[in-house]
Amino acid sequence: MKDFLIALPVAAVLILNACSTVNSIDARQKLADDLARSGGLTRHEITAAPFLLTGWQKITAPGDVAHVYIEGDGLAWVNRYKKSNNPTPSNPVALRLAALDPAPNVIYLARPCQYSGMVQSSGCPDVYWARARTAPEVIEAYQHVLNTLRDDNGIPAFELTGYSGGAAVAVLLAAGRADVTA
Repeated sequence: MKDFLIALPVAAVLILNACSTVNSIDARQKLADDLARSGGLTRHEITAAPFLLTGWQKITAPGDVAHVYIEGDGLAWVNRYKKSNNPTPSNPVALRLAALDPAPNVIYLARPCQYSGMVQSSGCPDVYWARARTAPEVIEAYQHVLNTLRDDNGIPAFELTGYSGGAAVAVLLAAGRADVTA
């Protein structure tokens, strides 16, 4: 029993340390970079006022359809009552899916304030991950990004996949575009 009482606090400290490491911004960024690299995706950032949207992409067949993956809400809330200070996801599901996609043109788009560093500079108010996740300015920013990607790469059409809140963004984007085929 004595050994158990000694081991219990040590185990608790190790578990808490592991949890805080997984949730650190640096660890979340490294996870995303590693996932993207495994799928042959390279980082890109596109200014879409008022946001700087971060993503990863591989475009090996300009002129062909692009598969676009839109991330979920990420770490928007620490618990039911407390907002996160940074919504960068600890488990970027849409990025995992994008990294597995063998299509020649794959684009992953994070949500506003994820991965961008704008949170630290106060350039991204928490309203955009707490209650205005699909505000008109958010959807307009994604429309701008898709237009830029289309124009820069000759992409004739997009197939959108959204995870969680990213699915709501994908539906709203599709409703306003003629070049979304799926």
